[in-house]
Amino acid sequence: MSFGYQILGFGSGGGPNLVTADYAIMAGGGGGGDNDADGTLGSGGGAGGMRVSYPGGPIDGSAQIEILVGEQNTITVGSGGGPGVAGGNSSIGSYVSTTGGGDGGPGSGGNPGGSGAGTKTGNAGGYSPPEGNDGGTWSPNAYGGGGGGASAAGSTKTGGAGAPEGPIPAPGSGTTANGGGGGGGSQQATGGSGTNGGGSGGGRYNAGSSASTRGSGGGGRGQDGYNRGVSGGSGSAGAVVIRVPGAYTIPGPNSPNGTVATAPNGDKVITYTSTGALQID
Repeated sequence: MSFGYQILGFGSGGGPNLVTADYAIMAGGGGGGDNDADGTLGSGGGAGGMRVSYPGGPIDGSAQIEILVGEQNTITVGSGGGPGVAGGNSSIGSYVSTTGGGDGGPGSGGNPGGSGAGTKTGNAGGYSPPEGNDGGTWSPNAYGGGGGGASAAGSTKTGGAGAPEGPIPAPGSGTTANGGGGGGGSQQATGGSGTNGGGSGGGRYNAGSSASTRGSGGGGRGQDGYNRGVSGGSGSAGAVVIRVPGAYTIPGPNSPNGTVATAPNGDKVITYTSTGALQID
């Protein structure tokens, strides 16, 4: 597979050189909604927004970026939201960013985000193609809506699907697809399951899984419908993956917290699961 890299510059004028890079960037998943003391059910948290540039990726079409050689850039990896807290945004310097997942409440069916929680909308950043999807149906005293996922909207109780494959521009990056959290259950109904990294929803008498898979950007579960006044699950942190031609050096001291691997064609792939820095020389 060719990634169409170019080395750009300003010729003999001595201007700066640019390197065209591919990326997969996921924000943190939103936390699941609380179950209020009055029985109002929280929804599953929305997945963190995901944007991918590389050809053939699970979400195709975002533009590649041109990074200035020798420039140090902050790589921000969005944290997962705690119960009732939205996920954090992720970014590659000032070049590209994506929005944290919406939290699942309490009440009102959740909040918008990269992917929405409950009935709320996704793609909060207004990107084309969209960074995420809407949450699912929510009913205040019957069931929580499933959080939206990377490639599908949430539905009643069930979280939306993550991307059909992990956003991995080279083997071994270790990232996985981000799915929305499952919606909360009620006293009569079992909560739904999150998919592809999303936490599951609480059941009638239990709290379900406590969180989504680390590094997936998945939303947290909604709370169950029986134990009132308790919290939903946490969303997971996001991840950032950057791919550049193998001719460049990625200096370790200037690229903290990034793990560098070599793709079969010699390209360098840098994966971040926590906030760090990048310099390409």
